[in-house]
Amino acid sequence: MAKKLILPLIIIALVAWKFWPTPEIDAASILEDKYAVSVLASDSRTVDGQDYIAGVTADRVIVLKNVAKIWQEIDNAESNCSSLEFCLSSLKIEEFNDRPYLYINHLDAGSGFGTLIFTLIDLGTQKEYHIGVSGPHNRYENIEVDSETKANTAIYDFLLEKVEKSDLVYRPSGEDLNKENPKNASTRWLIDNEGIHRSIEVGYLKEIPLKFKSYNVDLVEPLSGGATLMEFDNKNYHITSIFKGPVVAYNKTTKDYFILWVPADVYDWVSKIDFVTDSKVRFYDRMDDKAVFDIDLRSNTLELD
Repeated sequence: MAKKLILPLIIIALVAWKFWPTPEIDAASILEDKYAVSVLASDSRTVDGQDYIAGVTADRVIVLKNVAKIWQEIDNAESNCSSLEFCLSSLKIEEFNDRPYLYINHLDAGSGFGTLIFTLIDLGTQKEYHIGVSGPHNRYENIEVDSETKANTAIYDFLLEKVEKSDLVYRPSGEDLNKENPKNASTRWLIDNEGIHRSIEVGYLKEIPLKFKSYNVDLVEPLSGGATLMEFDNKNYHITSIFKGPVVAYNKTTKDYFILWVPADVYDWVSKIDFVTDSKVRFYDRMDDKAVFDIDLRSNTLELD
């Protein structure tokens, strides 16, 4: 009788073992014990029968895999988490085609502009795939994708979905898209004078026509955001250069405002101009103090030396 019960009991035990829930891996504790550091965020996942854990410390991203019940390091790199919240909220081990990937984000930020970088790292090859979203701080909207990431459809679609769902990616409102709105005066100027910076760089034309849109409201306040202002004045115009921003002119005769110049880069802001005549303004390079070009407000042209 006892022998007859053995086989059913073995079958029951095997079935129970197969469907018994696997104990959850405490990734943070494993990493903290191994490295004696505080783990700010962690994740674990089993991919194709292999256990992986990942964690972010104050300055490192660490990934381990379980080999014969021993946690072995497969990645230990600087975290680049200048925005910890953005970085920590993203940490996840993902799976594509039975291969493990680490998903993590970071913000590459300068003083005026930055790029949100959405990343998948193949934990087998250490190959990285990225989608970047760049722009001024709090206005990250320009999507940048390299050809290799775009060619990998599954990874590209995954990262693009993350971009589309991110609260940090800027999505223009109807007001932002209104070219007539004074807040968008710099954008309007760049549209009206498309290619101006390239024309200056190439230097084929010595006189380049400019278009100016006039506004009957003050442009300095909405465009400066409290930034430092440099002001220049003559009897016809009052000109304000905004730190890391555009140059705004006020016509004392017509009593209206217009954008005089928008630098190609925020780091090329204008710190020095001269009035060559009552209606001609000379711009200087901020770094070497050399004259770069003149803008003639009678003919609405930019003149190169």
